[in-house]
Amino acid sequence: MTRKIKTLGVSAGGRLAGELRKESQFCFAYDSNVNEGQCVSLTMPVRPQEYRKSVLHPVFEMNLPEGYLRQRIIERFRKHATVDEMFFLALQGDSSIGRLGFQSKEVERQAVVGMSLGSLVETDNPQLFEQLVERYLGQTTIAGVQPKVLVPENTEPKSSVVLPELIVKSAGAEFPGLTINEFVCMSIAAKAGLSVPEFYLSDDTRMFIMRRFDVSESGERLGMEDICGLIGLVAEDKYKRSYEQVAKAIEVYSEDPNRDLEILFRSLCVSVLVGNGDAHLKNFAMLYRDASSGKAWMSPAYDIVNTTVYLEADTLALKLGGTKDFPNRATMIRFGREHCNLTEKMAEAVIDECISAVEWGMREFADYAESVELEGRSMLGELGKGLGRLMKPEQKQKVWKGEVRLPKRTR
Repeated sequence: MTRKIKTLGVSAGGRLAGELRKESQFCFAYDSNVNEGQCVSLTMPVRPQEYRKSVLHPVFEMNLPEGYLRQRIIERFRKHATVDEMFFLALQGDSSIGRLGFQSKEVERQAVVGMSLGSLVETDNPQLFEQLVERYLGQTTIAGVQPKVLVPENTEPKSSVVLPELIVKSAGAEFPGLTINEFVCMSIAAKAGLSVPEFYLSDDTRMFIMRRFDVSESGERLGMEDICGLIGLVAEDKYKRSYEQVAKAIEVYSEDPNRDLEILFRSLCVSVLVGNGDAHLKNFAMLYRDASSGKAWMSPAYDIVNTTVYLEADTLALKLGGTKDFPNRATMIRFGREHCNLTEKMAEAVIDECISAVEWGMREFADYAESVELEGRSMLGELGKGLGRLMKPEQKQKVWKGEVRLPKRTR
């Protein structure tokens, strides 16, 4: 891999959809024989004219690596290739999150042997995550700042797997206990009634493992686009805009707006309660089978963590009611009523269900949540503070203060 990649074939659902070129601008042109069902994005219907942009089109930019993974890829390949946006896309091949694939003769990949889920969960090898990165770094890429890698799952010994189905995350030195943190928060999200992917915490607590949710039970690749891309922004702008604008985008693209807006409201309630200041535009996404319909449904919830344990003065990732301050109960109810098509009674009920889920999580995962600590702040304490944001005055008198031991993992 020595030449600069200037052209990529782009497939949708396993069939050629068009060609992406990097000239003075990024240019995408649909193939002349493509049908409406092979749209590459909800925002890019099939047409004879090219789609030209000065920056990479959001649907293609969505899965480019950030932070840790981006730097590791640059270090691995920069001696032999021009590591730019086109290279990152070529590296994804047909394993990208979502239903798009990218083909280039400049990138060759070797068949790899996957890992069994059990070997990842039951590991006592402190070097395993680093070994996974070394083994699978050249296979595909995934968005996000946290150290993570896509791993093919083997269900049979010695079998080779093409599509990497497991997202494996680790915690960097800057955010100690982040894998435990995400496991606890995602468990709370599930208890609160949100759909979540299948996920695990490794026995040594060093890795958080999640099954990707853009593949149906029958093996069909689903289209996936985050809200950042759907409103025309790139990853650099993921902290811009507001939750009101997220709600508007969902209303535009959802096949069932009332259902999906309630999901948004429930998800935001959980984030407010657990102190998640990273619920940005890329952490809400929609799934679809046929982009030509222009309609989709909300994806399962993902990337929910408590951030205030690491950043004491952290705020919301996006504005709500004109501010990034964590909201109180009245503000949340108003958001639900004015932007999520909920009655006041419905909003109250969702908030109370989410409060009960956090209280459950504090009891069920007390030891884990207390072990996530930085500069005198513990995750357990931060969850307690979060409860106060949305509780009624009489509820605040009942905040749980006991201790209960918890199981090591959920199966």
